[in-house]
Amino acid sequence: MAPTAAAHGTAMATDRQSWPTEAEQLSQR
Repeated sequence: MAPTAAAHGTAMATDRQSWPTEAEQLSQR
């Protein structure tokens, strides 16, 4: 994963449940 994704992971630590969905959307981009 790109460093940007890692940074988002920390910010979305609270929304971990939504994290997988966001990761998939970023991958599709």
